[in-house]
Amino acid sequence: MAQRGYLTSAELGEIGRWKAVRATGYLAKNEPETVEDVTRVAFAHDSPERLRHRILGLLTGVGDPMASAILTIWKPEAHTVLDYRAVDALQDLAKRGVLGSEAPEGGRGSLPDYWTYLQRYCRVATRLEVSHRDLDRALWRWNKDGMPEEWAAT
Repeated sequence: MAQRGYLTSAELGEIGRWKAVRATGYLAKNEPETVEDVTRVAFAHDSPERLRHRILGLLTGVGDPMASAILTIWKPEAHTVLDYRAVDALQDLAKRGVLGSEAPEGGRGSLPDYWTYLQRYCRVATRLEVSHRDLDRALWRWNKDGMPEEWAAT
């Protein structure tokens, strides 16, 4: 996909099943040519980085969370998945004084804009010297485990 420069409908469906099974019916409504055209534009080297998620939003069933999953699969070193668990975890770490930077706004019912979130997220990953995927997995797991005190202190 990354070398080819676009997604197929089948690949979009796989990403949908991974990110949010409930979205697969909406994703399936996209014509294969539309999926290829939209993702080709979003993945083009000259597409503005701050607009890639909005370009992907032209596809039925693709909002910022799904667009972030697509971009993460395409280029994991530059993107992360927008998810309420990670947002909540970053906000909690900021309140505890562990984060070292401003936490993203939003939450489960009102996620932040992906580009804004990504900028703040990248600062945290860089400061901690971890990959985007490793930080994402850790935040998600910590949130799912109830954000215990002892984890944040280590």
